[in-house]
Amino acid sequence: MHYETYQTRKQQKRVNRPLWIKLLAAFGICWLVVWGGANLVLPRIVDSMVPRVELLARSVGVGVRKFELGNIHISPTLHLVTFRDVNLEFDLAPDRPGGLPSTFTAERVEVVLTNPIKLQGRISANGFNIRFQREELPKNIPFSEFREGHVRLEGFPLLDPRQAAESILAGLRRLFITNDLGHDWDFIGVVDVKAGKEIRPALLYTEVDRGRARLRFSREDIIEIARTAEVTLSPEEIDLISHYPLRVPFLITFVSDARANAKRHFPKDHWKQDALRHVTWSYLLTQEFGPAFAKEVTDAHETLPGNTPNERAMDYHNNAMGRLLVDRDKPMGALPGLVAEGLEIINHPDEVPTWSRLLQ
Repeated sequence: MHYETYQTRKQQKRVNRPLWIKLLAAFGICWLVVWGGANLVLPRIVDSMVPRVELLARSVGVGVRKFELGNIHISPTLHLVTFRDVNLEFDLAPDRPGGLPSTFTAERVEVVLTNPIKLQGRISANGFNIRFQREELPKNIPFSEFREGHVRLEGFPLLDPRQAAESILAGLRRLFITNDLGHDWDFIGVVDVKAGKEIRPALLYTEVDRGRARLRFSREDIIEIARTAEVTLSPEEIDLISHYPLRVPFLITFVSDARANAKRHFPKDHWKQDALRHVTWSYLLTQEFGPAFAKEVTDAHETLPGNTPNERAMDYHNNAMGRLLVDRDKPMGALPGLVAEGLEIINHPDEVPTWSRLLQ
């Protein structure tokens, strides 16, 4: 009796084992069919959607001129789509005269489903390059090219392309204009910065500070840019402007412009040259970025050692005058004459005691 029971159970195991194997094999085959079919069908779907993408881009203010893909691959888990060798020609200002023709190339772009319930995902691009083709760029785009880049964007609706496109554009504007964005963005890329007569590469990257992502340069890159442009910066100044990377090209240019302006008008008078240089630099900073930022930068610069108390007081006063002259709507061409008159601008450290009330 026991022997017959043992034989019966043994036969059942022999029947059940192949059944499970068959079920797993069937599931695997179905999965392979779905995966393989998706990889075959998706490129055709993408090709058919190109005209829709062009219309969508136009609706959010971007003109698409050319869109090419090397190949498309879906992961076996079906949650990741990889686009390789992406080539995009577009215009960021299609409605303006001349526009802003640009190109975007990337070795790999990935779209990942990260939240199946909300159908939200992550978009990332690796090894990308962006180049703006115009010689004269808008002031809010100080770099003509981003290269060797990586970007990661989190939490985008995958089934609503228009909303995703609008969110990306809005995020890019906040990042590159106000330099303040949520921590769910990550960006890194190499840019070229004009440093005097030379061009220096610098690494532009995001750093999370108090829950917000902000673009910055490293201190080492700022030091190298300043050295190439023959500009002396204090440690406090370096720390400050490293957190304003989009303003660095303007800051370096303003120093050079102020220096040239002072030498041109007062080539033989050291102290009037010094006065005009500080007034001009502060004036240009205020005109471009406002009085608060101008004061922050110039105050940081005055921490450099080497000046006497009167020389430092003279510089602080003339920096303040540069901000005040912008508020009075004085044209930059009037600055040399105001320095020459010396009515409100200190032209020599020995004059500081007579200005003691205004310097308090």
